[in-house]
Amino acid sequence: MPTHPIAAVPNSDSEHARLPGRATILALLVALLALQVRLWTGEASLAEVATLETRVAAQQAENRRLAEQNALLETEVRALK
Repeated sequence: MPTHPIAAVPNSDSEHARLPGRATILALLVALLALQVRLWTGEASLAEVATLETRVAAQQAENRRLAEQNALLETEVRALK
């Protein structure tokens, strides 16, 4: 029976075995970077949300002021009738 040398089997420490793990980590880092860019600069970014919250608060204050003015005018109309 002839003897054949055993083929070298890559172990988990070889460069070939680590490549898929590195590719996955790189893909996750790219995705994280893309999400961070969107969070800080894109549509619905933190800055835009803060601006919109300020505008909503200002509009609510204006609505309260106008509601009070309407109530006063309504009282005046009733008094004139």
